[in-house]
Amino acid sequence: MRPGVSASDGPEQQRTTESETGTATDGAVFDNRALWIGRLRADGLIDAVWTIDLDHEQMVAFWADRAVTAAP
Repeated sequence: MRPGVSASDGPEQQRTTESETGTATDGAVFDNRALWIGRLRADGLIDAVWTIDLDHEQMVAFWADRAVTAAP
């Protein structure tokens, strides 16, 4: 079994819980927990990632009044 993959994950997935924090330009802070699911290739590298916000409502409220622009 590859490191970081538990038996319940099966041979093709790796799951981690992440803490995502940051501060907006207006000083407001956010703190989100997210579940990240990675699909593993045969060589053990991750080739796709899906994320699920566990604090979804708080994240929606945080971004509701903020304009989002693409990074350069």
